[in-house]
Amino acid sequence: MVDMVVMKRGFFINWIFLVGFLFMTCPAYCGEYYEFAAKWGGYGTGSGQFKSPEGIAIDNQGNLYVADTKNDRIQKFTRDGTFITKWESGYPRGVTTDMAGNVYVADTSNHRIQKFRKIELFSRIKRDVTVYPNPLKVYNHTKITFGDRSDSDKMLPEKGTIKIYNISRELIKTIEFNISDGGKKEWDVNNNEGKPLASGVYIYVITNPAGEKCIGKIGIVK
Repeated sequence: MVDMVVMKRGFFINWIFLVGFLFMTCPAYCGEYYEFAAKWGGYGTGSGQFKSPEGIAIDNQGNLYVADTKNDRIQKFTRDGTFITKWESGYPRGVTTDMAGNVYVADTSNHRIQKFRKIELFSRIKRDVTVYPNPLKVYNHTKITFGDRSDSDKMLPEKGTIKIYNISRELIKTIEFNISDGGKKEWDVNNNEGKPLASGVYIYVITNPAGEKCIGKIGIVK
C-alpha cells in the first residue's frame, strides 16, 4: 500500500514537471508556426522547370532568382512563381543580388563570377531601325548594316552606340556612330578583339544620348 502511494506521488510529481516544462519551453518552440504556402516548377528544360537548382536570391522588388544548375542557366520569377526570364550560365551553383538590381552568379564550370545588369526595355527610340541582313549568312554577306538612309523612320539617331551581346548577356562589341554616319552604320560581325563571331543568336541594343533604347536580335549563320 505504501509502495502504491509512493508510485502515485511519483507519477503526480513527474506529471507536474512535464506540464511545467511544456509551459516554459512553449514560447521558444511554439511562438511561430509555418504552413505550406506554394510551389512551382518540376523536372525539365522548359521555362519554369529545373534540373538540380542549387541557389536562390531575392531582389529588392521581391523577384526570385534561381541557379538552375544542370540546365546551365539562371531563371527569374515573380514572388508568386510566375516566370519572367532566363539566361545562360555555366553550371551555376550560387546567385545573389545587390540594391541596384545587379545579379551575381557563381559560374562554376567557367571558374568565374559573372555580373549581370538589367537592360531597360520600356524607354525605346521612337523608330524601327532597319537591321539588314538579318539573319546574316556569311556566304552571301560579310557585314550587317544598322539603319536605312532612304527611310527617315528607319535611320539611326544622329548620335549613339550599338552594343552587341551574346545570349549569356556578355558584351562582345561596341559600335559608336554620329551625325557624320548619316543614319547608317556597318558592322563586320567581329567582336571587340577583331575576331569573327560564331554562328548563333545575338542581341543588339541601340542607345541615343537621351538614354532611349531600341533592342532586337540578330542571327549569324555560317
